Amino acid sequence: MATSSYEKKVENLLKGKVSYKREVTFPGLSGMKNTPLRFDFAIYNKGLLLCLIEVDGEYHFHPIHGKSEFRRQQAYDQKKNHYCLLKNIKLIRIPYWEIENLTYEKIFTNPHFVVTDKRHNYILKPPK
Repeated sequence: MATSSYEKKVENLLKGKVSYKREVTFPGLSGMKNTPLRFDFAIYNKGLLLCLIEVDGEYHFHPIHGKSEFRRQQAYDQKKNHYCLLKNIKLIRIPYWEIENLTYEKIFTNPHFVVTDKRHNYILKPPK
């Protein structure tokens, strides 16, 4: 899959500081036509999964590519959120408007990034 500039920024912040994998999937978590849903980053410590990170571009919050694509993206986001909540996996979602001032520390300490509800992206409000 293509890497967004937002994902590249996050990856540059992670490099050399933490063990991670890109585009991670899990059995039983899929979208249309049984296509696996991918998480942008999985963070590990000694081989154990610590958390997942999603970098949410504008299309996660606005119908940039049309309403049906937006609804599908929202459904996939909710599905990922719900999966992580059920499996007790910490999921960090970084919204596009936070990327410019993002630091390694903010990724892991900003409480607004941590998913606590399957409708997390509805709760966050993009700047106007």
